[in-house]
Amino acid sequence: MKNLNMLIITVMFVFCLGCSSKKTVTVVNSCDITGKYWKLIELNGVRVSAEIMQTPYIMLTEGQISGAGGCNQFSGSYTIDKNANFVRFSGIIMTQKACFAENVDNEFAKVIEMTDNYSISPDGKYLTLNRLKMAPLAVFELGDFSK
Repeated sequence: MKNLNMLIITVMFVFCLGCSSKKTVTVVNSCDITGKYWKLIELNGVRVSAEIMQTPYIMLTEGQISGAGGCNQFSGSYTIDKNANFVRFSGIIMTQKACFAENVDNEFAKVIEMTDNYSISPDGKYLTLNRLKMAPLAVFELGDFSK
């Protein structure tokens, strides 16, 4: 049992070492999904179209989620347990603009409501939102909000 615990601790340590940023002087823990702009690239196993007028995204900051589904903006709150990769979104509200351009607003909102856990790639560049042990509901790429 002691060896198993030691193995788990070693794997977790190596994983988070792999997540740390190597391109900047400032030490940033990229295992942390908060405070970052996550651009949606796949939803329910389907690549997000480049034809969408506004890039679908999420941002998690200080207990609040904000984002867009291509036309409408949404916001709400979340609880997170970074040690267990648990995340739960609640109180999601969305603007109700008439959308004539392609978007994923409704499907994206359903995914946000269903999510109960997340995973992040070892390099910290990709985030997946999941439900139970099913295939990823949404895949995001770390992006730059200014673009």
